[in-house]
Amino acid sequence: MITKLPTDRPLPHKQEILERILADDAAPARHRRGWLVPVSAAASVGVFAGGLLVATTGHDKTQPGPAATHPPTATTPTKRAIQAAPDIHIHINLGPLTAAETTKAAQTCLAKIPGSNHATGLAHGVKVMTWGRVKTESTVVFTTVPENLRYGYNSRNADLSIVGGDPAVAAESKTTLTMPDATHPAASTDSSDERYLFVNFDGTPAPLVQEGWYVVDDRVAAMRQRWFVHGKPSAWYVAEPVDGLVFLRSWVQASALKVGDEVRVETQVLDKAGRLLDAPADLKGGGGLLPSPGTTRVDKGTVVKDPSDSMYGTVNFKN
Repeated sequence: MITKLPTDRPLPHKQEILERILADDAAPARHRRGWLVPVSAAASVGVFAGGLLVATTGHDKTQPGPAATHPPTATTPTKRAIQAAPDIHIHINLGPLTAAETTKAAQTCLAKIPGSNHATGLAHGVKVMTWGRVKTESTVVFTTVPENLRYGYNSRNADLSIVGGDPAVAAESKTTLTMPDATHPAASTDSSDERYLFVNFDGTPAPLVQEGWYVVDDRVAAMRQRWFVHGKPSAWYVAEPVDGLVFLRSWVQASALKVGDEVRVETQVLDKAGRLLDAPADLKGGGGLLPSPGTTRVDKGTVVKDPSDSMYGTVNFKN
């Protein structure tokens, strides 16, 4: 069983991990370092009046919202295109896994959970877009037996998140189960979000990544997320619900960052007509959701040095 992750934790062997899976395709491998910072759903939030472009419903059906300058695409635009037209929407859901692929992903994940002998209720078998050299990965959700916890799993980094199940068992691992309510149609699963934050002070691009699971109700057609670096927005990264869950990931290649620079991540929830719903909110201590910050959740962070090496750094988010 996994336990709730701390708010901030250095990544061991960060150089090796970065060189192995985070190197940009267009550049040779470089000697770089970085941090993995697991974050809880609690965050400093604000309101940002963002424009509305397009939404989809279901990973295999498209329902357009208001007219968009750029249609949805299942492929990653070039960096130049993203910089020139940040209203691009990149849909990270690439289609369903086969039954065999879903089973294989669940079995791989199950082997990492002590005390669980088999899984039931296989769901959310979706192939998703990822970043760096590896272009796609598998996501799957299942319930473990006998502990009766529901886990979300993404195969690239073998990340496990508790996304439902028996509240009493979840409490033993210091995990709070959250559900949407009348105000909030989407709720971040406790302790599931992770950020991969690699900053080079030599000006070379480095990836800033956020990903996590959300429980959603039937009001939600899509969720989207983007980064602001040097005051400029990235493309929107969009994910649609499958089996009542959204796995949302966004990333940007950041360069020329200095200590003290601010970056932020914006997260929105859309309905079937493409309208903005209430944003995911902070979690209360002990369960439940705090009042919504509006239609956009904003997480702000500041670039700081790696205490072990002044040539490299990360982003310190206030959550």
